[in-house]
Formats: sequence, C-alpha cells, structure tokens
Amino acid sequence: MLVYSDACKLSLRLSTYTGVVTLSTLVPRFTVEPRSSVVRTGSSVALTCAVEPSSANIRWTLNGSAISSQAARRRGIELTRDGHLLIAAYNRLSITSASAASSRASAAGSRVSHDGDYQCAAVTQAGVIVSSTATLQTACKPSSDLLAL
Repeated sequence: MLVYSDACKLSLRLSTYTGVVTLSTLVPRFTVEPRSSVVRTGSSVALTCAVEPSSANIRWTLNGSAISSQAARRRGIELTRDGHLLIAAYNRLSITSASAASSRASAAGSRVSHDGDYQCAAVTQAGVIVSSTATLQTACKPSSDLLAL
C-alpha cells in the first residue's frame, strides 16, 4: 500500500508486496523557491529553484508560458541543470533572432523585456509541484521631480 509521509516521500508498507523506493518515486519538494526582485537594467539576476530529490526535472515558465531552451537562448536566459535561471544583461538584449528578422525594421531598437512572473516546476514520476510566483521588475530611474524632494 502507498502512503505519503510528512516528508513528502512515497513509502511502501510491507505486507504481501516488497518493493524498493527509488529517487524517481519520491514526490518532489522545494528546498528553495524563486524570489521576486527589482532589477536594474543591464545588471545580472538569478532565480533559484532547488528541489528534493535532486533527480527531479526542473522547468520554468514566464507569465504562464513554458520557457523552452530555444526561447531561453533568444531571450538571453540561461537555464542550468541544477535549477537556476540566469539573466546576464537584464532588459538589454536587442531583438536580432532569425525569427524576428522580418519585424526588425518595424521593431528597430526594441529590447527583450525580462519583466514578468516566473515559476519553476519540479517533475518526477511520482508527481509535479509548482513554485510560488517570483516577479521580476525593472528598477526605474527616479524623475527629476522625485529627486527634488
């Protein structure tokens, strides 16, 4: 019989069946969830998602849409195997990908925005969990009116 323990691990009660619990049968749990931040344009930012078991696959979303490896590269985002989402030059990346070539003329000078709501999901054979939302926002330069106060 399968039983959930307080540590969110599947365990087997030994009766007529003897089984082995492996890392792939553990229900994932977060040890670190991503945190919201206000980020200056051009600076780097890292969102961290750490889970147990370490064998869980970590996937990221931005505003509810999955961030694929290809989309991450286009947006200047690095997705690491250990659960980090890294942005080296926040809101500084120009639109120059081949898919945007046709719109380059009309979007000249456009920048990729990294602002939005990020979440990570941890996936094992035993289940999926989704983190709380981490919002990244661009820090605005204060207007001259505010500086005069």
